[in-house]
Amino acid sequence: YKLSGSIFLDCRNSNNFSDFNSVIFGHHMEKRAMFGEIGEFLEETYFDSHPYGRLYYGGEERGIEFFAFLEADAYDQKVYLPGVSGEEEKSVYLQNLLSTARYTREIPVSTSDHIVLLSTCSSGSTNGRHILAGKITDETFGDLYEEQEQEQKESYRVASHELWENLR
Repeated sequence: YKLSGSIFLDCRNSNNFSDFNSVIFGHHMEKRAMFGEIGEFLEETYFDSHPYGRLYYGGEERGIEFFAFLEADAYDQKVYLPGVSGEEEKSVYLQNLLSTARYTREIPVSTSDHIVLLSTCSSGSTNGRHILAGKITDETFGDLYEEQEQEQKESYRVASHELWENLR
C-alpha cells in the first residue's frame, strides 16, 4: 500500500464490473498521479480531446468511452449509488447523470451497457467531487496521448538534427 492512499472500487460493486454502474475512487494527486488528471476535464477542450481510457480487470484490458463529466457533492446519493438494477432504475440513473453533467459526448449509452464513474475530490468545496463517466467496452483504444507525445519527440529530434547539420 501507499501512504498517499489507493484507487479503489466501491465495496458495494462487483469486482468484475458486471454491475450496470461501478464507482472507482482515487485521490486528486499532483503530477497526474492517481486521479489527478480528472480535474483537467473542467476545461471543455480537454474533455473533447480525451474521449478514451483503459480499465484492466479479469486478466484483460478493456476500453472506456467517456461520455460525461460531472461536478457533484460527495453525498449525492443520486450519483453515488453503485449497482443500480432494474431497467427503469437504470434509465433514471443514466438520465440523471446526463442531465447534471457539465459536459457530455454524443455516444450511445444504454441500460444494457456497463458504466464506470471515476471520482476524485475537487478543490472548489469540501465535499465537491469531479466525476468522469464512461462506458466500458471490449474494444481498447490506442493511447492517443502517447502517440502525440511520440510524434512531438520525433519532430523535435528531426528539428535538432537539422539544426546540428546547419551548424556544421
